[in-house]
Amino acid sequence: MGNSLLPDPKSLHLDNIIATGEIITIIVSAMSPQVACPCCRQHSRRVHSRYTRTLADLPWQGIAVQFRLTARKFFCQNGECARRVFTEPLPLVVRRYGRKTVRLAEALRELAYLVGGEAAARIVRAFGLAVSTDTLLRHLRRTPVFSAPTPRVLGVDDFAFRRGRRYGTILVDLERHCPIDLLPDREPETFAAWLTEHPGVAVISRDRGNAYIEGATKGAPDAVQVADRWHLIKNLGDALERLFTRNHRLLRESARAEQQSRQVEPPGRASHPPPLRQQQHQRARREKRLARFTEVKRLLAEGLSQRAVARRTGLARKTVCRIAQCESLPDIVVPESRRRSRIDRFVPYIKERWKDGYSNATLLHREIVAQGFMGSVNIVQRLVQPWRDKRYGRAGPVPATAPSPRRAAWLLTGGEDARPSEEERAFPKRLLEKCPALVEAQEMALSFTQMLGERNATAFPAWLERASGCHWSELRGFARSLRQDRKAVEAALSLSWSNGQVEGQVNRLKFIKRQMYGRAGFDLLKARVLPLQKAA
Repeated sequence: MGNSLLPDPKSLHLDNIIATGEIITIIVSAMSPQVACPCCRQHSRRVHSRYTRTLADLPWQGIAVQFRLTARKFFCQNGECARRVFTEPLPLVVRRYGRKTVRLAEALRELAYLVGGEAAARIVRAFGLAVSTDTLLRHLRRTPVFSAPTPRVLGVDDFAFRRGRRYGTILVDLERHCPIDLLPDREPETFAAWLTEHPGVAVISRDRGNAYIEGATKGAPDAVQVADRWHLIKNLGDALERLFTRNHRLLRESARAEQQSRQVEPPGRASHPPPLRQQQHQRARREKRLARFTEVKRLLAEGLSQRAVARRTGLARKTVCRIAQCESLPDIVVPESRRRSRIDRFVPYIKERWKDGYSNATLLHREIVAQGFMGSVNIVQRLVQPWRDKRYGRAGPVPATAPSPRRAAWLLTGGEDARPSEEERAFPKRLLEKCPALVEAQEMALSFTQMLGERNATAFPAWLERASGCHWSELRGFARSLRQDRKAVEAALSLSWSNGQVEGQVNRLKFIKRQMYGRAGFDLLKARVLPLQKAA
């Protein structure tokens, strides 16, 4: 049973175990009858001397464990060998000059790889080991350099060391679903040099940035480049956003027309402003509460106990008890949780001045500034605006707000999920009525999205020709960029490869980078992002 506690029972002999309250010491000795010389590989039985090594091992139930190993030195019996005396190697027990067992060192390295140095140090301290953060990072940095076969299908994308200033490149084997290398920048020369050093890449999936286009063309001219389909959709959305930014007047007019159409009531009906979305949600919630209240009251009237009613309706017993004590559905009182404003202590003074007939917000602002108010006049204007509307009878629906250009592009080309409310479902119709030329842009965008979804490469030439003569300059520019990258776009329409899993690896890299609080160098980031290899 004692041998099962040893890291290498074939080469070690258990002599004794000394257990105290703070540490367990296992006394072992090497027992191989002969050992090969590390230089000439000739076996020797002549022992030169013995010495003791103290090695830390994995803890037991939170108690530290150490090995006291009696190691040996041997004479080399080969007269032609340059080594006269050598130390007995124990590769499964301890590394050369190591003070930890191999299994402990590998466990620490695995822990540092998964959670980082500082978090790993806190974890091992909880298990009874005193290991510093620097020691854990040294174990991780001594990890053998990850070596993977040259991928046939390569995915490439950039990531930020510091957003807007410095970027790197991640390379992913799309067939094996794992990252294979990190590059310190995203320059085309660096990517081309990597491809030159790793010949055999047949397919390269990339975004539409010029750096990777140029690097792939130089480093692997025979590889098929595939434009990422998500980036193609994003480029189309950016073109539509620029279109609506240039024609933002159409968005305002369409929103205003939609609001006016909703304010017109049929003859014979009283005109009133439509309920706000929040009021509609509150009304639906109250109807749901009323139905639950009525059902509980009915079951109680039939003679069921509160426990039975709770089981029947799925409500808590306390809820059933509260309903039983109420004659009618109680209203929910929501406490006011408005944040304190710097104008709060001046509101009583402003109200008194308002009652006296002073309604000029600028003058009121000057008066409270003299009393110590530090805010702008806009705060006072927002405070008195409801009072002014009530005084002059101007309370009514909020003026129409046009959607942003990005939102308008999504409403025009998205499905039903993109338009959850009735107003948003009616907005594209009003927009197309205001500008019938937008029908062409909508059709071009929808046909391009459908073409990507169906991988219909045969329809691309006709679409490209039609887009090149489109009325809108933004779509013509989008078509021009597709024509310049035509082979990669056609490959995206015919092949199944994309940068989806590369984006997932970038997301994992961001998590690791944030986990290290941005204080790790490129070598440590690379050691944690790439798959962990077993130490030699």
